[in-house]
Amino acid sequence: MAKRIIYVLYVEQQPFADCLNAIRMLAEKVPRDAAHITVCGPFKEELPPDQIEDFNQRIRGKSVVIGAVNTFWSEHQNTVYLEVEGEFLQEVGRRTDHADYIPHVTIYNNDKRRWACKVRSVLRMFPFSFRVTVGSLRPIITGNGYGDGHGNGNGHGKTNGYKRVITDFSLQTMKKATRHEFSPEDIQNFNPETRLARIRKIAQYLQTRI
Repeated sequence: MAKRIIYVLYVEQQPFADCLNAIRMLAEKVPRDAAHITVCGPFKEELPPDQIEDFNQRIRGKSVVIGAVNTFWSEHQNTVYLEVEGEFLQEVGRRTDHADYIPHVTIYNNDKRRWACKVRSVLRMFPFSFRVTVGSLRPIITGNGYGDGHGNGNGHGKTNGYKRVITDFSLQTMKKATRHEFSPEDIQNFNPETRLARIRKIAQYLQTRI
């Protein structure tokens, strides 16, 4: 697999980061990169540091609104995502593999259309939106020995010297949101009904944070 680099903004403000990471993990069931907004890429090589700094000066400290549930459907794509609104993203954001740039946070991106529809339906039961402040761009690098993005599984994996943020969340936040304390490891043993029920509870919790 050829080297592939995208630049992202991670959702870091709490409790939103914990909730999005938990929803993402409940939807996928396997460890994933933490909830993020892809800003530009993929590229074959890293962008020059001065270009990244220029982007960061235009991005850092600004805010985005994350909310409405939507999908990317095609014969081979089943993606459920949350829309992201932020004018500055349209100024600097671009995808080299798609004609249009649509800022979003991916919740589910896999091969099961029926499951994707269930996740979408549950999230739409309790519509929510929230505003978060963004930080600096960070690279996600895959291919040519850079690993699959799962790091070492401890929540802050490193792959060939590049820091990779892996999906993780606070047990205490989950207890507040769902009345159940569970970890990323516990999700591996959840049946589909339990996973959907926890997603529903977290969405309901986020709705109260509007």
